[in-house]
This record gives sequence, structure tokens and C-alpha cells, in this order.
Amino acid sequence: MERFVRLLALIGGLVLLCLMCLIVYSVFMRRVFNAPPLGVYDMAEVMLIPVVFFGLAYTGLTKGHIAVDLISVFAKRSVVRWSDTIIYFICTCLVGLLTWQIYKLFRHSIKIDEVTQMVEIPYYPFIFIMILGGVAFTLVLLMQTWRAYRGIEEPDYHE
Repeated sequence: MERFVRLLALIGGLVLLCLMCLIVYSVFMRRVFNAPPLGVYDMAEVMLIPVVFFGLAYTGLTKGHIAVDLISVFAKRSVVRWSDTIIYFICTCLVGLLTWQIYKLFRHSIKIDEVTQMVEIPYYPFIFIMILGGVAFTLVLLMQTWRAYRGIEEPDYHE
């Protein structure tokens, strides 16, 4: 699971690099030649999707998110374990529900052939990327729920 999530994060990072190059190119063309390239906003819009959704699972896996840890300071270890289990389970359910709704959006997008406004890039491949990122994040949360329930310490994923 860790390799798959890291691969998704790497792909998201490469897309972010391409997005930065696209924006630099767009600004250069606009300022120097007064000829902005067509469809940059559409490309930037769809390129942000893998950046965000491929980064979610990695952030969850490495605990890169912000967390306020008040319970563990005052409560017993068993209380912390159960609260973590419940919180991870709720998060798993919510992200799973979000992923299911994105799947429904995917089917609808194919049905109506939804595209971007300027250069008509189809949305459905990028919505599929959202599904892939959502499934990966759901699996990470499910794994963390199981570890919290069993009282297994999370490995240190930082290099």
C-alpha cells in the first residue's frame, strides 16, 4: 500500500511540476509576445485534480495533516486507542461515501459528455483520477482504523 500511495504522490508532484511550467509559459507568452495560449485555464483546472487527489492518501499515510492531540495527553492508553479507532472509522466512512459520490459523478459525466469550456477537454478521465485517489485514501484510513483497533503502532513513513 505504501508503494502505491507513494507512486500516486510522485505522479501528483510531476503533474504539479508540469502545471508550474505551463503557467510560466503562459505568463511568458502573455507578457513578451502579448499572445496568451488558448486553453491554459482549462488545462490548469484539470491538472489540479491529480495534484490534490493523489496527495490526499500520501498525506493521510504519513500523518502530514494537522492534528490536535488533547485526548492522549490526559487519557489512558486504552481510551486513546478507542477514540483513534472511532475517529479513523468515521473518516473511512466519510471518505468512502465521498468516493462513491465521485463515482456517481463519473457515470453522469460520461452520460452527458461533460467537457471544459474553452478547449473541450473531457472531464471523465480526471473524475476517474478523483476516484482512484479517493479509493487509495479510503484504504489508507481503513488500514489505520485496523491498526488503531488492534493497538498496533503506526510505522514511521518519513524517510
